Amino acid sequence: MQGAFQLAVAAFVALALSVSGCGGGGGQDPGPPKDYPTPVLVSETLRFVALDTSQAHTCGTTLDGGTWCWGINEYGELGTGTTLDLCDIPGITLVACTGAPQRVVGAPVFTALATSLGSGHSCGLTAVGAAWCWGFGVGGQLGDGRSINSTMPVAVAGGLAFTMLRASTSSHATCGLTASGAGWCWGPAAELFGGGSSGMAATPVRVDWGRPFVALDLGELHGCGLGADGRAWCWGSNWYGQLGVGSAGGSGGLAQSNTPLAVVGGRVFRSIASGADHSCALDLAGAAWCWGVAMALGSPTAVRDYVGTPQTVAGGHVFTALASGQLHTCGLTAAGEVWCWGQNYNGELGDGTRTAAQIPVRVDTGARFDRLAHRASCALTADGQAWCWGGNTFGQVGRRSHWAQ
Repeated sequence: MQGAFQLAVAAFVALALSVSGCGGGGGQDPGPPKDYPTPVLVSETLRFVALDTSQAHTCGTTLDGGTWCWGINEYGELGTGTTLDLCDIPGITLVACTGAPQRVVGAPVFTALATSLGSGHSCGLTAVGAAWCWGFGVGGQLGDGRSINSTMPVAVAGGLAFTMLRASTSSHATCGLTASGAGWCWGPAAELFGGGSSGMAATPVRVDWGRPFVALDLGELHGCGLGADGRAWCWGSNWYGQLGVGSAGGSGGLAQSNTPLAVVGGRVFRSIASGADHSCALDLAGAAWCWGVAMALGSPTAVRDYVGTPQTVAGGHVFTALASGQLHTCGLTAAGEVWCWGQNYNGELGDGTRTAAQIPVRVDTGARFDRLAHRASCALTADGQAWCWGGNTFGQVGRRSHWAQ
């Protein structure tokens, strides 16, 4: 779907490339930074139990059961029921955004969150597995049967009880797993569902993956899941080798599969994370493996563009969790350190630089983290403090945007 939302995302990416190295000039106050290449504390008072972040907004659930969001609010993805302060973004004009956490209006108590990395919409999951979504919905992303945006949470239709939710990086789909491992998905790009279908689904549709999944994640045009035996299966676009089947469409191999295919190597994984055009998984020993676009693999490779087979992430790190961003991934160690690799245009690796890293670099902070957000780059300490780093065009790291009026 090529609409206003996709144009806004494209403009945002272009902006990130164009302004990351810019500073103030003429002796004038440059205002807040455009990005934060080391972590900053989101709030002195709020303590979070769950956190998820996109390229342009972030949401968290606090100890008292409230849900708070900050960043862009063009489509109501902050869930406040209205628009907020304006940011004058070059190339995008005026959009609603804020760097101050705003409480989501009319939300039940969520235990988990799912934001689309390309922004657009957000979803939350209650303790009994009920899904609610808000924000961009003209392609059925909210799952309530309508094709309109909503500035407040609406219940996903069907009365299903999910154990986890995942939104695609492109805001084209959301999928949930039930306790039996069955998959249900909704949104404007059914080819992302992995069931061989196409078209739009404004309410959840049952996806036949041929097996139950215990975990899944969605990239931009692909998805991956883990079977009950820990083996990884992926579907969708394979132009960059992001399906992990040993070839890439960009080099003359398999370009697309609308049904899940087994990732080569037969390794057993305990978690999986998909970025825009790559995927990573954590094996039982805590080693990370990645495949897809070369810059996001975390290991030097002779292949310049893409790799269709899992590559072990360099450095010998033992991770307890992984989180993938657009073109980067972060891993959490048992000691509370975070190591990131891949793209670093806006400081999303958190090491104090804006230099891409083929191998993991340590996030530069004195904080020790207990959990990662589903999408890099934010993390929670054991006492619930939220720290974020990287681009802040819309206030998504919890600081006032440089462009705020």
